[in-house]
Amino acid sequence: MRQAKRTPRRKLKGKGKRPRRFRRSTRYKATQPGTYVIKNGSIIWTLPRKLKSLNVLCSRLARWGDTQSWQKEFEAAELVSSDHSLGPCSKQRLRLSVHRLAPSKAFFLDRTNCAGGVKGLEDSLIRLEYLVDDCEEWEDGPHVSQGVSEDGKYWTIITLSELNAPTP
Repeated sequence: MRQAKRTPRRKLKGKGKRPRRFRRSTRYKATQPGTYVIKNGSIIWTLPRKLKSLNVLCSRLARWGDTQSWQKEFEAAELVSSDHSLGPCSKQRLRLSVHRLAPSKAFFLDRTNCAGGVKGLEDSLIRLEYLVDDCEEWEDGPHVSQGVSEDGKYWTIITLSELNAPTP
């Protein structure tokens, strides 16, 4: 009996790499860079990134990767305007507000998953020394809300402000 011919597997670069089964969609990803503004004792970042659900961040490696990607987004954001009223290494209690913009209401997360997905964002703010710690002694929040974006892309608006500063 003759053996069937095996079809040659295509060569993959790297050790142990497997091809992606499905193409990763960029339909809802914004192409503009992130920006931030410092004014009146608050920093407002507008980042083209989706705030992931707590269900997706179920392992330690996934949470670590989420923290790393938030840190890269913060470092790559462009400064639009500044009055130098707040910056890194400010040893004071700050209020953290996160507003998640989705393409439509169908992409909204429930309250628990939305609040749990902020953990990587908080850890990256601690690494970049905008926050001292994510305990109640140093942080008021996170206050998470959701909305529909005007351009149909995912955006995250992060506001870090002093407690006595007026809300923008």
